[in-house]
Amino acid sequence: MQRVRITALSLLLLINYFAFSQAKQYPDGHGDIVKLPQGDISFADTVISYTPGNLAPVKHNANPKDAVCKPNFRADSISGFVSLGIGGELVLAFTNNALINLSC
Repeated sequence: MQRVRITALSLLLLINYFAFSQAKQYPDGHGDIVKLPQGDISFADTVISYTPGNLAPVKHNANPKDAVCKPNFRADSISGFVSLGIGGELVLAFTNNALINLSC
C-alpha cells in the first residue's frame, strides 16, 4: 500500500510539473526558431565549472553565467553568450528539466 501511495504522489507531482510549464519559441540565432515544450525551464540552471581555452575569449564573452537560464543573446552588442575559446570547457547542470520526444 505504501508503494502505491508513493507512486501516485510521484505521478501527481510529475503531472503538475508539466501542467504549469508553458511551451515557448526561441530564436536560434540563424533566423529560425526552436520550440521547447517546457519553455524557460528547458535551459541549464547552474554552472558547474568553466575553463577558458588556450586562446581565451574576450572578457565580455567569458562569463559562464551567460549560459544559464533562457537565452539572452544581443546582436547589437554581441553579448549574452559565453565563448569557450580554443579548447575550453563548460559544464552545466540541468536540475528541473525533462526531455520530451517531439516526434511522437
